Amino acid sequence: KGWMIGVSETRFMPDSPVTRAQAATLLVRLLDIEPKTGQGNQPEFSDTADHWACSEIETARQHGIVEGIGNGRFEPDNVLTREQMAVLLDRILKSEGHKLNTFPDVSAAKTPWSFDAIWRMASAGLMAGFPDGKFYPKNAITRGQMSVLMERAAPQIKEAVIT
Repeated sequence: KGWMIGVSETRFMPDSPVTRAQAATLLVRLLDIEPKTGQGNQPEFSDTADHWACSEIETARQHGIVEGIGNGRFEPDNVLTREQMAVLLDRILKSEGHKLNTFPDVSAAKTPWSFDAIWRMASAGLMAGFPDGKFYPKNAITRGQMSVLMERAAPQIKEAVIT
């Protein structure tokens, strides 16, 4: 579908972590969104100006999908965690609903900023835990996990209204 490409012509590396820049690029491709007009040419984040994914990161920011980490920075080459991915999808889908907490490592106290997003994505059947019942919110999401997640989420994402 052209959403993800390999790391070379012959390698995909499914166990490698996804970076924040790669996630922004993937979501911009999946949503088929363009930069908003009249937003200026300067990137919002000081650390993306010369980055290969500057345009995609800025497009995702303009559409409210990604945010920085503070102090005008995005940290594009840092790995994306599973909880961060849940929040990104939640921003796109604007999901409602909540189910009982069954992940022992996810709670309002342990994961306060991502708790609701993780549960909405789990309730929607988009994100799941591991065989031991845990979600591992601080772990990096891998390229293999991301590809499965995008395939699951694509029908709902395509219906989402992005402004």
